Amino acid sequence: MRRSVLILSILLIISCGRKTKLNLQTIDLKYLNSLNESVIDTSLSKTFSDHYAFFLENSDSLLVKDVANLTCYNNNLVMLNKHKIILYDMITSRQIRTYNSGDYRFEAFDYDTLNNRLYTLDSKKSRIICFSINGKKEREIALNPEFEYSNIFCLGNDNLLITAKSLPFSVTFVVNTKTDRVTYIDKPKKKSFTPTQEQYDSLVANAAPLYVYSKSPHGLLIKYLFNDTIYNYTAAGRKPWFFVKIGNERVSFRNKRRLIKDNDRLCLLNFWKLNDTWLLRFRNKKYFSTVICDSHIRPFYPGLTMWTAPKTVFYIQGSNNLFMDERGQTLFSVQNYISKKGDIFKNFMSNLKLPPYLKDHEPKGDLLLCYYTIKK
Repeated sequence: MRRSVLILSILLIISCGRKTKLNLQTIDLKYLNSLNESVIDTSLSKTFSDHYAFFLENSDSLLVKDVANLTCYNNNLVMLNKHKIILYDMITSRQIRTYNSGDYRFEAFDYDTLNNRLYTLDSKKSRIICFSINGKKEREIALNPEFEYSNIFCLGNDNLLITAKSLPFSVTFVVNTKTDRVTYIDKPKKKSFTPTQEQYDSLVANAAPLYVYSKSPHGLLIKYLFNDTIYNYTAAGRKPWFFVKIGNERVSFRNKRRLIKDNDRLCLLNFWKLNDTWLLRFRNKKYFSTVICDSHIRPFYPGLTMWTAPKTVFYIQGSNNLFMDERGQTLFSVQNYISKKGDIFKNFMSNLKLPPYLKDHEPKGDLLLCYYTIKK
């Protein structure tokens, strides 16, 4: 009798666990990857209310792939490239300052919109450095040098979430900036290890960053590369939020020497909430794709989505290097206007027209930033 009760209890627990997983809203990446049709919005007006472009001053030596992160708040545009952080004025399009790049090797940053501060990850000395927006260093917090770090996020109430470059399991923790207290959310496991910089760069180039994220109205949503669940992270912990259905095409971990298996490498790259819709960007082994979905993560149009103002530099497709601003109201695309040797982003921009206000800009080798205001 006891044995029967025990078996029944175990089955009940398993059943509840499955039900919880099934109750999560699903992003069916396997289905989206099977779409063969493309829908091109040639007016841009279905999704965006306005669009604009400017050249990033003093960026002619950079490639599109060098831009690792970019965000904007109150007309301050912050860009991370080649481990340097640069601040631009969105109104004048002029470069304001570089954040003391000779002393640091920046891996990531996040903008504290409430206190107008910039929190950065310095891999040179395993530390967090806080700057005022005018470039003054305010304080630093030492981190455990045992790890390499990839992302930093402001959670509010003086809390930061840090992600570590850990394989094949995620390692995340919260740092309180007032007490310096560290609280693990995803704890290190025995089999966890830190990839070399070469391994990490290869992983990003051939698959995706270890952590992809979205600052949605629901909170900070993060997906780890080798986990099919998207979690909502807070200072108190994490909750499962979405299930990403990928199937056998998913990126799979192999071993310490060869990190990923030679499969289709289907993976999610970006997922952003655009008012009542979602913009998803994903890749397989050969292609990058974008798709606009409704609130239930179903394709809004019968196919993959592209946007373009014909014969102009304004276009969005899967291969674009895309970023979202802090308020989730503006989408940014970093592009070349003139082809550059060594850039993986193939360029056909020289055949496209610049807006009249940029025709006289020199040098045209600077990176071109196009941004699109999301329709409310």
